[in-house]
Amino acid sequence: MKDDDVIRENYADFLRARGFGVQAFGDRASALDSFRLDMPDVAVLDVALGEERDGGLLLCSADIRRFSQTLPVIFLTCHDNEVDRITGLRVGGDDYLSKESSFEFLAVRIVSLGVVRRVTPRTQRKALLLQPN
Repeated sequence: MKDDDVIRENYADFLRARGFGVQAFGDRASALDSFRLDMPDVAVLDVALGEERDGGLLLCSADIRRFSQTLPVIFLTCHDNEVDRITGLRVGGDDYLSKESSFEFLAVRIVSLGVVRRVTPRTQRKALLLQPN
């Protein structure tokens, strides 16, 4: 069992228990395929995805923003120095959390972003996308 799979499922299980719909993906290509079919209401991404050190950043800046300018994106990652945080926000992230953040804090940030985004046409919470480290 790989640690990133375990971590991803731990977050997914916690968020499901809190009433969120969750779609979890281990790589950028799988997430992108899903986005083409149905854009989630919130995306929670790791900076590194599989073999791509900056896969989450690319997914946000190049892929997600091609489909939606309003999808809230939260980076949840171990890359947490100031340059990393600034980069994540500059490529289109709405929030940037370290993996030291509690499950509960992540859930509160998701709800908070949903409240902020209610001024946009997307008002229903459909799914949450998680990306592993």
